[in-house]
Amino acid sequence: RITKELLQEIGKFDSKDVHNNLNQLQVKLKESLKGKKFLIVLDDVWNENYNEWNDLRNIFAQRDIGSKIIVTTRKDSVALMMGNEQISMGNLSTEASWSLFQRHAFENMDPMG
Repeated sequence: RITKELLQEIGKFDSKDVHNNLNQLQVKLKESLKGKKFLIVLDDVWNENYNEWNDLRNIFAQRDIGSKIIVTTRKDSVALMMGNEQISMGNLSTEASWSLFQRHAFENMDPMG
């Protein structure tokens, strides 16, 4: 699914790709990204299947200098499996959460008035 979505995002997925197997899609993605600088964000990842991630990681092995892949997850096991630097985010306090919500939801209005 991730391979297909990445191909769609970069405009390289077309109707004939529907019949391609995963390996064919991965080869197409690898060729499409070869020699290009990119930033990919995989948000809220839950899949713990190491083999699937290893296959996806191989696609990015020949990435251009400066390319980055950011994975966000709530599962420590997924973060460990990625094998690179981990940044753990703590929870916001109730006060900080409310302040953030007010700032973005109400902009410059008084939420109590």
